[in-house]
Amino acid sequence: MPNNHGPVPYHPDPNEERNMDGIEVASPELSTQEFDNSVAAAQAGIEPEFVVVTRSKTTYWLQFPVSCFDDGASLTAMANWTIGTLKKVATVKPKSFAIETLPSATGAQEKFLIFQVYTLHEAEAACKHGSKDNTGNVTRFAIYTPEAQAAQQGRMLKIMSLSFDTTADQIEAALSKYGAIESVRTSFNAKATMITATVIYVSATTIETLKAQHTTYMQVRDDIATVTWLGNQPVHHNNLLTMKLAHLPIGINPVEIARLFAHPDPEDPNAAAIPFHSIVMP
Repeated sequence: MPNNHGPVPYHPDPNEERNMDGIEVASPELSTQEFDNSVAAAQAGIEPEFVVVTRSKTTYWLQFPVSCFDDGASLTAMANWTIGTLKKVATVKPKSFAIETLPSATGAQEKFLIFQVYTLHEAEAACKHGSKDNTGNVTRFAIYTPEAQAAQQGRMLKIMSLSFDTTADQIEAALSKYGAIESVRTSFNAKATMITATVIYVSATTIETLKAQHTTYMQVRDDIATVTWLGNQPVHHNNLLTMKLAHLPIGINPVEIARLFAHPDPEDPNAAAIPFHSIVMP
């Protein structure tokens, strides 16, 4: 349901959207034998009696100004309003909502709600909709361009292998020493045993500095996070170069192991440090 406190939904005149309805496709369920026969018929040049349609894996991002919503509106409320507003376009089923700071039409930085749809048809259909203010001015959904995505990714850092109880606030407190942070999003890994995080810095300069320093790990509390992405580039490491440590004292943490690697021989202060990419303690 749309948010009652959100913008007034705008829909174009029905005459304008007569070509916006989605194409309905009926795909009968076929047995393996029937499908094999249909392929053979197509290869033989026989006109098929049905069409198998698969949805493209390509997704399109759309954006909408957060300024159109009431102050303090939550991401959930904005997402519900967007879903309700676009219900009129039958094929549009938005997903993956987020809030990002992007350049506006005037060049100033502005916060936008961004979300995904599955096809270009859905994206174009959605862009005919939006909201109308009390003066009649219309703000429409717009395509989140590849250029905008590239600029956003240029300020992005991704890390993984953090303790499962790590919070976004703790990550921001630890990593803000490298530069001002705009946002931190956390999630669990596939096995729900560790935390991964996406950090968006205010300036791409921070990311360029980290690249120049060949940063591959970062300390968060008493944990060592693996850096997997810096700006527009993944951070590669060799999985074969792995050292497993056993019989560690109870209570030892990754930071203490990192210090041991930095000074591997207590009796020789000039001993070369052991370089490492990250330390993971499930």
